[in-house]
Amino acid sequence: MNYSKVRVAFFSFILLLSVFSCKNEEDHSPCGRPDCSLLRITHFDNGVEQSVVNHTYVVVDGKKLLSQMNWDIPNSSASVVIDNQYDSQARLTESLTTNTNAFGTNNSKIVYEYDVTQPERIIKSTNYGNNNVVGYSLYIYGSVSNNPIRQDFYNIQDQIVAHKEFEYDANDNLTRELDFQGSTLNSRTTYSNYTSDGEWTTKLYQNLSGQGVGERETIRTFENCNLKNSIVREDGIQVSHFENTIENNLIVTTTSFDVLGNQLSNETTYEYSCD
Repeated sequence: MNYSKVRVAFFSFILLLSVFSCKNEEDHSPCGRPDCSLLRITHFDNGVEQSVVNHTYVVVDGKKLLSQMNWDIPNSSASVVIDNQYDSQARLTESLTTNTNAFGTNNSKIVYEYDVTQPERIIKSTNYGNNNVVGYSLYIYGSVSNNPIRQDFYNIQDQIVAHKEFEYDANDNLTRELDFQGSTLNSRTTYSNYTSDGEWTTKLYQNLSGQGVGERETIRTFENCNLKNSIVREDGIQVSHFENTIENNLIVTTTSFDVLGNQLSNETTYEYSCD
């Protein structure tokens, strides 16, 4: 094994993107990306360590899967731990989040159930809060794709309280998501201009509730499967912008800017294990 450190500016969505783009490389370096597993992410602000995220993996059915993410804040009792469980087919069956702070410990959990005849399809996900069921979702599929066309959200009284509808293009890429509260359409999100490896480059969120942001547009560019640049505008006003530097087909640095275009001081160090 060899270890490489990369420095990335602090954005929570960048953290998640990096985690999920670098894990589960059972197909061995798609797009030429090194066969690496993300081990640790350390966040800094003006050179002072703010938080550390450690990653643990498990091999199931020949696939390396993320089994735990552990957020730790130095000199604090606060922490967040996500534990994932998989079945023998390497399907995610349970994700448990434990949140500890000065007021105590709380947990939330999602349990996934799959179709017996279509094993790649999730048919139900049940949400728990502190070991009590708080709601669940049922998924509806079309005749061919393993992507759902509808997700219904139920409360503990088995009443539908909300639902989402999904549309896809001929390549099975998500193109539109409709979010309903009851029978009222709350928001519409469209995805377009996909790359050849299935990454959207334009997302437009339209809030139809009359409250909060009316439109949020996200524009992304990619370089060899890696996110290169992202700009977010709300109601036409730019609210965030970051640019990634890519070396050896891995993101090595992210530079972030405020709404005035000034570079931010937040920085993150990534540690990988590469085969």
